[in-house]
Amino acid sequence: MKRGIRVKDNCGTAFNSRRIRRTWGWIIFVIQNCEIIIHSKGASFSG
Repeated sequence: MKRGIRVKDNCGTAFNSRRIRRTWGWIIFVIQNCEIIIHSKGASFSG
């Protein structure tokens, strides 16, 4: 698990099949059947 990433316990296994996209300098983690985690410069936002 990378630093600054917050994810629900029941979604931790989803990281095995995650897709990573870089947009505007932000790293967006798209998790299947779960929430989207946006990570940038050590800060994390869940939505």
